[in-house]
Amino acid sequence: MPIVKAEKSMEAFKHIKVNVNCHWSEAPPVYRIYVDADLLTERTFSWPGYQNYIRENLICNLSPGIHSVRIENCSANGAFTLTNLEVEGDSNCLHPNHVDPEGKQLTFIVN
Repeated sequence: MPIVKAEKSMEAFKHIKVNVNCHWSEAPPVYRIYVDADLLTERTFSWPGYQNYIRENLICNLSPGIHSVRIENCSANGAFTLTNLEVEGDSNCLHPNHVDPEGKQLTFIVN
């Protein structure tokens, strides 16, 4: 019987940092963060009104290629956008041909 070697997975854990910007006035809004189709977190944006963003730190097992991080507003109040994406400390990882003018999704490249 021949010996079959398992193929090495090209996936690796990647550290993603992104700013979640929020403008709200009444009850704190709730948001979800997805990387590709995977839900990573759901939070209430309950920071003081003078702080209009937080820095999310996400750890994901990703293969080389194109991926996206997106935000979903789960409440009727507040407005969210994503900015200042870094993958493994690289801020030049944004995919130039995939730009969301509303800032709800950032598409990036993993090498």
